[in-house]
Amino acid sequence: MRLLDRTTREVMLTEAGQQLASRMERLLEEIKTTLLDIRSYGEQRSGTVRLAASQTISAHLMPQCLAASQHHFPDIKVILHDRAQQWVLQSVRNAEVDFGIIIGPLSDTDSDCLAILDEPFLLLCRDDDPLAQVEQAQWSMLAGRTMVLQDTLQAVGH
Repeated sequence: MRLLDRTTREVMLTEAGQQLASRMERLLEEIKTTLLDIRSYGEQRSGTVRLAASQTISAHLMPQCLAASQHHFPDIKVILHDRAQQWVLQSVRNAEVDFGIIIGPLSDTDSDCLAILDEPFLLLCRDDDPLAQVEQAQWSMLAGRTMVLQDTLQAVGH
């Protein structure tokens, strides 16, 4: 079967050649789409990520992170569980979430941890409190004091 008509000046597709070209175009497009889908899956550009974060992090850090991830990875669905710090740790241990974000340091290290942000804690006190005169408070200076915390920190104890 002839696919091409050739003259001294030009080469043209026959009717059979045009049908074959049309089908090949569709097949090549299907192959391209399939390869893109496979690459997208391999690069984790789609799917669902479940994470838990302590309340402070959920309120202050996660909105910007979720907006950026939605912009860069629109086909990834993120499910955020806003929980107390101990519940975040338990959710990770029980495999209820893919990962958790908490305020460290952790006293028990039964999980793999990676520091992602180094942010100083701020101590707020009255002007007449002795700690108001200290340049940089240490955790040990807070021992035995009544404090208001947004989340449970294992490093702070009593």
